[in-house]
Amino acid sequence: FLSVQSYIFAPISCFLVGIFWTTFLHPRHIMRKRLMVELLSIVFRYASWVWFFTSVGYSFRMAMLLYLVSFGIGCNYIFTNFAVSHTHLDVTDADEYIHWVEYAGHHTTNVSTNSYFVTWWMSYLNFQIEHHLFPTMPQFRFPKLSHRVKDCSKN
Repeated sequence: FLSVQSYIFAPISCFLVGIFWTTFLHPRHIMRKRLMVELLSIVFRYASWVWFFTSVGYSFRMAMLLYLVSFGIGCNYIFTNFAVSHTHLDVTDADEYIHWVEYAGHHTTNVSTNSYFVTWWMSYLNFQIEHHLFPTMPQFRFPKLSHRVKDCSKN
């Protein structure tokens, strides 16, 4: 299996992670937090998708297939971008405890932060260190913060 992992990551692994996230992890979070508006929004999204495609002549089965294809493309996009910033870096040992700031600086990486195209393509998540240090900050503010983070990491 490991010998073909690089070939199946984008088309299969990303899709399966997305399916697991949307059918188990996210619904579990919604139910635990009792986020009924969010649940209704998801139901509305799926219903709108099916309604649109069946109203223009596609069968229910084809509407679902089109959804899964678009979903798979989206999963490949987000998880491949995620992998660029995370998976090639060292992992901490089970008994190794480091400060979260140090962890963010050493176990994630920024990608081409001077490139407008990469910043657009990755929706500002090419500033992965800033994202981990300030997860609630609006992403478009990361470029203004990155020089400060870089200066702090030198010390």
